[in-house]
Amino acid sequence: MLGGCRGSTGPGTSADDGKPYGSSFPHITIRDQVNAEALLADSLKISSFAAVFGGSMGGMRAIEWAVSYPGRVKNTAVIASCAVATADQIAWATPQIHAIRGDAGFNGGDYYPGPGPRNGLEVARQIAHDIPRGG
Repeated sequence: MLGGCRGSTGPGTSADDGKPYGSSFPHITIRDQVNAEALLADSLKISSFAAVFGGSMGGMRAIEWAVSYPGRVKNTAVIASCAVATADQIAWATPQIHAIRGDAGFNGGDYYPGPGPRNGLEVARQIAHDIPRGG
């Protein structure tokens, strides 16, 4: 996936200077990722899909496939995902971002090939899993 940690090209990929892109990697969107997937499908001569499905960020990509390429997707299954972020989701994401960026290992986004912001990521995941559910 474009921009993913283990994707085709992402912040850990070597740039022209031989060093990882890190913080200089361009900002990409779910739409950018789906457009790259559509180009790959085109190159493989895949004109349509019986179903596109995913959970969380994969669900966002499934929604984007249905919106941007409705003639190419017959069905979608979206699990634990959304088309837009709510104010509540944005509010909960803010301390997660601060935890990651505040970790000394983040180094402004240029942490390759080091261990990266492991402590900040751990705190961010704890915040994500402690969000009250229901009402």
